[in-house]
Amino acid sequence: MSGGNCPETPRQKMIGMMYLFYTALMALNVSNEVLNAFVAVNAGIQQTTENFSIKTQSLYSVIDNKAAEQPGKYAALQKEAHEFEVECNKIFNGIRRIKVQCLNKSDETIDASNVENDTCVIKKMDDINAAPAIMDKEAGGVMGDSLRMWMENFRDMVLKMSVFRTDKKDPNSAIDTASSFYKRTEVALATPDKIDDGATIPWELGLVRHMPLVGTLALLSKLQSDIRNVEAEVLQQMVADLEGMDIRISSLTGLVSTSKSVVMSGSEYEAQIFIGARDTTMRPTIYITQTAPYYDSVVKPNGEIEYKQLANATYDTLPLDEQGRGTWKNVGGVGEHGYGGLIFYKSNVGDQWIPYKSSYAVATSSTTISATACNIFYKGLQNPLSVAASGYTNINVTATGGATITKGKVAGYEGEYIVTVPAGSQTKEVTINVSADGKSVGHQTFKVMNVPSPIITIGGYKSGDDVPKAAIKGSPRLDAVLEGGFFPFKDIKYTVTSFTYMKEVRGVTSSQVVSGNTIPGDILSDISKKASGSSVSFIGIKVSSPSGPRNAPGFAARLK
Repeated sequence: MSGGNCPETPRQKMIGMMYLFYTALMALNVSNEVLNAFVAVNAGIQQTTENFSIKTQSLYSVIDNKAAEQPGKYAALQKEAHEFEVECNKIFNGIRRIKVQCLNKSDETIDASNVENDTCVIKKMDDINAAPAIMDKEAGGVMGDSLRMWMENFRDMVLKMSVFRTDKKDPNSAIDTASSFYKRTEVALATPDKIDDGATIPWELGLVRHMPLVGTLALLSKLQSDIRNVEAEVLQQMVADLEGMDIRISSLTGLVSTSKSVVMSGSEYEAQIFIGARDTTMRPTIYITQTAPYYDSVVKPNGEIEYKQLANATYDTLPLDEQGRGTWKNVGGVGEHGYGGLIFYKSNVGDQWIPYKSSYAVATSSTTISATACNIFYKGLQNPLSVAASGYTNINVTATGGATITKGKVAGYEGEYIVTVPAGSQTKEVTINVSADGKSVGHQTFKVMNVPSPIITIGGYKSGDDVPKAAIKGSPRLDAVLEGGFFPFKDIKYTVTSFTYMKEVRGVTSSQVVSGNTIPGDILSDISKKASGSSVSFIGIKVSSPSGPRNAPGFAARLK
């Protein structure tokens, strides 16, 4: 027989096996990249949560100080605030216990006591069974239902608090559900189910199903961060309501306003410092220092506290705007920076010195760019991309190499952007550039490849199989399919556009070119006449793919 009618050679099979082995190794590398990105995201969320916790403690102190000065007026607000604090800590610590249970389920030897800080090393980041065993009732877990119940009860409790009522002093007044504050809080604590391929997945199971352990921990950390964020916003509104209740000049409080409490290294921190209630006849003098504790105080015989400047501190005086607000700008090194001082003004009851203090943190820039499906962009596909630039606003993401990038999500992935490289493009790599606040903050280069070549099947049989003639007659077409489960994208479509049938008559081999993927009647007739054990061969197979036209391996089989 001629060489064109032979089955796949052992050498060809070996090359195919080596290719599959290589792609499997490539997929393993992708998994590690994604897991490391989850670790970075989780660390950033935990740092943000810690910043919220610091902020809330200062707000509780403001409420406590006011209640100490005028208990009859502010005791009820103080009581509600600390009851709220207990509930926030209860659900925050409950989520922490779930994280510890997931870690211990994955590795009983792990030290999960420090789960909220960097000393806890996640040994099995890619474990996909530990979290479902704790939270998915189908896997024997019960904490998923508990977590949802906690969240729903907590949300109902929060949205009935006085800060959401039309009359803050009347506990029986209506809830202002139309306010942006109410809607923002309702969304932050929502537990919506999600739809995946037409199936409803409960909110709590969306945290664990098909998710590596480190991904579940990151989602639980985000939930903790949402709770601390809501706690801070509710307390800020309480303090705002508190200030609105007290309009006496003798009890004004110095306030610090800033757009962000964390700035990147080299960036300028800006804060506005002013008196809580404005008096158009008063122009205060605002003194500021970075020497802790920022001011001194003495208790007078009548029990009042008198504030004064520190003897060993140097104070600057801030310029005032038309509203009586002083603006302070400072560039600090990486780390925590505190500042404070006194606001002086003359009132109808004498000279007043109002203390204030605050702090901000300077952090190094942190930008993460990751392709959430694979560390390669495939031509003609929607490649999901995730970009995180902590501490920045106004993020802009662009792509080189003729690729387009749009905001959006690909079903099954959590990426915030979609990168598309045109089919047939000659581009071999694409660089993703990220800029924020008017400057470049990071970039990442990804290789560009065509989608993998498919294999050819007839009636479900592959090349090299023993194929019944009835199977060919029952399904007279060449199908192109992607073999194996390593490719991360689903539902990739291939179509055979042409092929060549090798026909042998009395020892003479001829070829017949066919357009499309259907085996015509004359070829079927020729195959039906062949004896069992005879071979059948299709070569020169061309297919269409998302990346453009491709050549596919031939199909050779023995009839039975």
